[in-house]
Amino acid sequence: MTILDTLLGDPYQSANPYGVADVLEADEAREFTAGTLTLLDDYGFGAEFVPIALGGRFTSIERLVHVMRPVFGRDASLGLGYGLTSFMAAVNVYAAGRTDQQVAVARTLMSGRAISVAYHESDHGNDFGANDLVATEDGGNYRLNGAKNVINNADRAQSAVVFARTGTSGFGGREHSLFLVDLDGPDSPASTPRHLSLALRGCRLGGLSFRNTPVDASTMIGAPGTAVETALTSFQVSRCVAAGAGLGPVDESLFAVAGFATRRRLYGSDLSDLPHVKHTLASSFADLMAAECMVADSANTLHELPAFGSAHSAAAKYIVARILESAMSDLSVVLGARFYLRTGPYALFGKHFRDFAALAIGHAGGAACQLAILPQLKRLTSQGDAAPKTVPGADLAPLNFGSLRMFAPGPDPVLNRLRVSLESRPVHPALTDVWQILTQALLDLRSESAALAPHDLGVAAPAAAMRLTERYALLLVTAGIVERLDGDAPSWAVLALYRTAERIGGIRLEPPQHVVLETFTDVLRRIQEGRAFDLRARTVPRTMP
Repeated sequence: MTILDTLLGDPYQSANPYGVADVLEADEAREFTAGTLTLLDDYGFGAEFVPIALGGRFTSIERLVHVMRPVFGRDASLGLGYGLTSFMAAVNVYAAGRTDQQVAVARTLMSGRAISVAYHESDHGNDFGANDLVATEDGGNYRLNGAKNVINNADRAQSAVVFARTGTSGFGGREHSLFLVDLDGPDSPASTPRHLSLALRGCRLGGLSFRNTPVDASTMIGAPGTAVETALTSFQVSRCVAAGAGLGPVDESLFAVAGFATRRRLYGSDLSDLPHVKHTLASSFADLMAAECMVADSANTLHELPAFGSAHSAAAKYIVARILESAMSDLSVVLGARFYLRTGPYALFGKHFRDFAALAIGHAGGAACQLAILPQLKRLTSQGDAAPKTVPGADLAPLNFGSLRMFAPGPDPVLNRLRVSLESRPVHPALTDVWQILTQALLDLRSESAALAPHDLGVAAPAAAMRLTERYALLLVTAGIVERLDGDAPSWAVLALYRTAERIGGIRLEPPQHVVLETFTDVLRRIQEGRAFDLRARTVPRTMP
């Protein structure tokens, strides 16, 4: 059990001030649950986003995802609004900022203050290279003019990382620069009225209006014209962390729906006795575990194989959202009409359902992630050396932003590790057919990627080329699951491989009934033992609603 699990307490305990009823009440009011900011301040949550070298507690991406999980599981608005948005801003400074800027960011975060990230503009979406906010030189410094329309924490952040046009040619990759802009000073930009959203209702989405706003040249992050390069570097880290943010809400949603299914009587028996319900709960658990495998392995890649981080983090951001959205949709069917209620013990599921959809597209949409993979696909899918097998719990190399690359240098070693694994006999007899499907899928991906023409690799890529990036991401998911077999085959892993093979092949596979039942039993056992639906099976303080 983590410290934050303990501090947040049992969400279904009526006396808990941070429980379901309070979270839902705060969500209706578009606020964070009363007292949660103080709770996170007292814990020092901001230090989790600051590297140890700067006085914080950040040691690895996987650990950060693990620490954030109970916060996002309670309220995604809180996790995003208090911490993740600030981390997305801070990684730009960690990647390219001067030491004094890094120290300033660390102090801001460890004091509990927020930093906003002002990249996107409404007219340009993920095409931030076309952004219009301009920074004009003025006596050795700069003046900013323009607006950032929909950014988190605009009215409560101490500072913001602002993406601004400094070039004059109007095109090219060196037209923009980043600035660390103070939002508390007399010359700071004005915040614009808050936007009201259907999901993540506690987040304060607003804007910043720059009208001849003066900024010192020393606030520039990195060299002039390097904003795109810095963004693409920092995105490799923030995409992976953002993918992991969805694990907590789905974990809590599975618990709530499983609790409902074991208490709901239908046709003279418990709802959970129906084969379809057992299959849905087991499959959703398998999907959640598969998603965590992908997040964990992508995080490890950024530490141990950083040259391949751009492809792996983009794949994680894209495919984890797809897998978990499918699980949430399936779970909503089991919950039935109660899915639509905004009060009561199961209403937290509806909030998580709404929030997850918004969380999944936050930071960067799926298509943007696919386009980050596509130009590298020929090289990534070539046959080459296999990565060594990962050792769970082993110390990782420190995250080195200087080792991250925009494009992979050669064949993907993780994909080749999967190739080597598939050349061996499966460790579970039920996986024989799945092994054949996955082996053929890997061969097809390599040959079809090799046939891609130059005009298939950009924003005008045909649907068939985009589907190859999805298959690549799913095979990385497969690699993560296979890594965790290791002479044993837990039922969730077998079922997860069936479901991943289904998604890859576009066919319906029927897993053995005993695998489904064993996975369903694992779900019930974790509930009874007070354990989370995660790879660590950590203990959690929650009782059935």
